Amino acid sequence: MESEFPLIMYGIMLLIFLLAGSLFFGVRIVRRTSQDKKEQAQILGFEPYQQPTDHLLRRFSQVFNRSALRLEMENVFYRERGGVDTYLFALRDINNSEAFWFADDGVMIVSQNLALPRFVLFSRVDTLLASGRFMDRVFPRAVLWRIGRTGQKIVRFPESAWFEKNMMVTAEDEDAVRKLLTPVRRSKLAQYAVGHEFFASGDMLAVRRISQSQPATLDQLRQQIHKAFMVYEILY
Repeated sequence: MESEFPLIMYGIMLLIFLLAGSLFFGVRIVRRTSQDKKEQAQILGFEPYQQPTDHLLRRFSQVFNRSALRLEMENVFYRERGGVDTYLFALRDINNSEAFWFADDGVMIVSQNLALPRFVLFSRVDTLLASGRFMDRVFPRAVLWRIGRTGQKIVRFPESAWFEKNMMVTAEDEDAVRKLLTPVRRSKLAQYAVGHEFFASGDMLAVRRISQSQPATLDQLRQQIHKAFMVYEILY
């Protein structure tokens, strides 16, 4: 018994050491990521958002059609140019057994020049994991399942076969979105939707990367901001 006691203690000490080490390195990774985001934001002309984020979280949750109670916001940076407010931010969904990043490198444009119906625009090509007629039938059903609790519907553009095949739009007010997304606007929007998902509501326009397996590089973030402003100009 006496010989077993030290072994047990050594095992417990080793376990504590491993846990402490993982926590230490985990904190360092989080801090490193936050520092990277801060450095990227400063290079792009953004400053840390100094005010409480509660109001922003409530506002941003509206455009994403999610409850603010299930979201956490961090790494918020702000820039104002020509009366247009632009935010960089990270949103984490905490209403699941495992929290996940809903938008790790999000970009939000807020402008009084916008008066948009609520809708979401994204590329089918980025979301499909396979091709063929089977996925052409299954994909809309998967989207309907995803938006089923939000009150949105798939907006159809039967007069534009190419857009219907390659793009997807969901909205609450289908007529308002069809009126907004004219053929010219749809053609332009399709150029910028690849790789990103756009959310619109009122005076807000947000964009997030569809693939968020890795943090955005500086070039990716710069491109994302560029796309956000190109879409802003199209919808303005």
